[in-house]
Amino acid sequence: MVSSKVFFFSVVLVLSFHHHASSADTLPIHPGCFDVLNENPGLREIDLQHCNQAYSHLPTYTYLGLEQFTRETDDTGVNRGSLGYETLSAGDWSLFRLEDNAGGTGVFSSLVIAQVTGGAGKPRLENISHYDLGDRCHFGLAWVGKSDNDQLLAATSLTPAGFFQTLVSSQNSLPNLPHNATRLKYALGAASEKLTACPTCCVGQATYKFSPASEQWVLQGIEMDSLEWLEHAETARALEAADQNSRDRQEDVYIPASAIDQSMLTALLARHSQPADIRRLQYWLRESGYYWTGSVDGEWGPKTDHALMSAAKDLSIAAPEDRGHEHFANTIVSAGILATRNRLQPVDEASFDRNFETFLDRARQAVRDQEIESFVRLTDENVVLGFGGSGGHGDLREWLQQGLLWDELRAALNMGAVKVGSTAYCLPYPACVPANAREDMPSSASFVITAKSAELLAAPAIDAASISELDYDVVEVIAPVSEQPSRFYRVRLRNGEEGYVRKTEGYWLDGYRLEIIKDSGQWQIHSVLGGD
Repeated sequence: MVSSKVFFFSVVLVLSFHHHASSADTLPIHPGCFDVLNENPGLREIDLQHCNQAYSHLPTYTYLGLEQFTRETDDTGVNRGSLGYETLSAGDWSLFRLEDNAGGTGVFSSLVIAQVTGGAGKPRLENISHYDLGDRCHFGLAWVGKSDNDQLLAATSLTPAGFFQTLVSSQNSLPNLPHNATRLKYALGAASEKLTACPTCCVGQATYKFSPASEQWVLQGIEMDSLEWLEHAETARALEAADQNSRDRQEDVYIPASAIDQSMLTALLARHSQPADIRRLQYWLRESGYYWTGSVDGEWGPKTDHALMSAAKDLSIAAPEDRGHEHFANTIVSAGILATRNRLQPVDEASFDRNFETFLDRARQAVRDQEIESFVRLTDENVVLGFGGSGGHGDLREWLQQGLLWDELRAALNMGAVKVGSTAYCLPYPACVPANAREDMPSSASFVITAKSAELLAAPAIDAASISELDYDVVEVIAPVSEQPSRFYRVRLRNGEEGYVRKTEGYWLDGYRLEIIKDSGQWQIHSVLGGD
C-alpha cells in the first residue's frame, strides 16, 4: 500500500548514504551535476564538489518546487531547455526527482542508482547505474512514493504499446525503451506497429519497488484504467482472469506481477501476433539461451531446428510437424518472455567437420601428455597469446615449459566448440558468446554454469543447504575473485537470488579461448586469449 505519492513526469536518482554527517536534504547539488549523466550515460562516479564549481556560473532558481537551471544555448543559439530536481527521503536512501526538458515539448524520465561517499566535505556519487525511462504517458514517471515500511516505489505511465512492452520485459528491472521495443516487435510481429505509443495516450500504470539488497527495481503489478482500447474481447478476459487481487471496480483491472504467467501470455500472443514468423522464434530461442550461436535471419536451418527441439524437450511440449503452429510457437515465445534467469545452453559444433574433430583429438592428446612440441606443431607460427603483444612459437614454448596454460588448455579443449566462420572455430563455448547474445551479461563478472543440475548453495561448503538448482545459468560473481572462498564463488542470479557455486562447475565468460582456423587446408590454433 502506498502511503505517500508525488505525481510528476521526471528523472529520478536514488542514492545510498554511507556517511551520515550530511543528509540528502541539505547536500548542495547544482542541478547541472545531474546533466552530466545525460552527457555521459556510462559514467560511474561524479565529484560533486568539482561539479558544483563547474556549473556555478549558471544561476539556479526554484520553480514548481524544483531546484532548476536553464542550460546554455548551443553554438547556433538554439534553446536546450532546463533541468530541475527535488528530494524524497526514505531511511538511508534518498530519491532525487528530476524533470528534464530538452527545449521541446517532452518531459523525460530516468532513474539512477548510486552511492554518496565523502560526507559534506568532499561528496561524490559512486557506483552509478543509469536507467532511461520515457516521455510522459510512454514510460514517463506517473508518481513516486514510499510504502508503509519505508520502501521506495515508482510508477511508470503506460500507453497501449507500453502496456505490452511491460508484459514482455524483465520484471526485475525498469523499462529500457530500445530493448523493450525490440522484445515487443518479436513478441507480436507486425501487430506491434499498430499499438499507440504517443506521450499523451495514457491507459494505465506499472508500479515498481526498489530492493536495496539487489539494487533492482522489481515490478509489483500493472493497473489499467480501462480495457476498452484492447482489440479483442478474449484479450480483455485473459487479463481479467489474471486479476487475482480484484479491487471490485467495474473498469479498472490490477494485474500483480505474480499473475503474469505462461498461460496468460500465450492467450494474449495468440490474439496479437504472427506465430509463423521464423525470426520471432529465433529471437526468443536466443533470449532463452538455446540459439545463441545463430543469427535472427528468418532462415530455417539445422541450428534453428536443433534449438527449437531442445527448448520443446525442456518445456515438455510435443513439437508438431509444422514448427510455426500457433499454440506451439506462442508457448515457446511466452516461455522466453518469462525467463527470469540468463542461461547458455551448451553447444558443440565440432561434428560439422570430421577433420576438425580429428584435429581436436590430437590437441587433447598433446595437452593430456603435456607434450610441448606436439602442441606447438598444432599452432600457427605467429600464434597470439595475449592482448599485450605476446605470441609466436618462442613465447608459447616458454609459457608451457614454465607450466603455464596447461590447465586452461585442458579445460577449453574439453568443452564444446562454436563454428564462427566457414573455416573457423572458437572454443570453449562459454568464452565464445557473440556480442548480440550477451547484452545482459557483464563480461568481467559473468560465470557460465557448464554442469547440468548444479546447485546454488546457501554457504561456501559442500554440505550447505541448496537454495535452487542451476541449469546452465549465467551468474554474476558479486565479490572480487581474491576475496572468494577457495572452492566457491559468491554469485547473484538475474532474478536477484544470491548464493555460492562450485568453481569446478562453470567457466568465465571472458576466460581463455582458442581460435582455430583452417589455412591452406590445415587446421591451426591462431590464438589463445583470455579476457574481454
